[in-house]
Amino acid sequence: MEHIRIGQTDIMFEDIDVGKGKIIISDNEFGYDFSCHWGSMGEAATLVDFIKSINSHYFVKSLSHKFKGPMNVKKTFVNLRAHIQEGFEHELEWYEHLEFQKDFRRKLKQLQKEVGDDVEFIQKVSAFHTKLDFSLIKDRQESNAMEDLFASIFKQSEPWRLVHYETHPEDVFLSKLHSKLKKSLSKPVQLCLL
Repeated sequence: MEHIRIGQTDIMFEDIDVGKGKIIISDNEFGYDFSCHWGSMGEAATLVDFIKSINSHYFVKSLSHKFKGPMNVKKTFVNLRAHIQEGFEHELEWYEHLEFQKDFRRKLKQLQKEVGDDVEFIQKVSAFHTKLDFSLIKDRQESNAMEDLFASIFKQSEPWRLVHYETHPEDVFLSKLHSKLKKSLSKPVQLCLL
């Protein structure tokens, strides 16, 4: 087994056979531990050659078990507003039902302040249209039509598709480590035997 240290991170390489290898990563600063076994490394004869040949995305996905980071509330609500606007295309002009639109925007801003995570977002957005005051639209027929339109926009949408997730910190760490590792592995006499 060969070993390299980059900052506070220990990386161990093990060539199991030609085209097969295992990597173990242990970081003292963040407390991260990762490992991966590649049973087929293509043309690469050694694990070091393989690590130098792959891109960061593949490296991260091979080692990380995190599928998503935290929800970005601001970007999620940008997506929601775009979804709503798309649903209203040619149905509600900016100058129509101003009191209703003002109340709607106020409630949407309040919702944004209340939402903490993706589960809460999905639950609250699915029922958001029920919180709107359609009586602010004076014409009963238009009020009913607007209520139906809002209901269709929110009932037919899949709110989870609107959620914007940040990159998980572990994935950021692994991506940066891969870049440093490739540079380090390109230098002569970088590995030592344990």
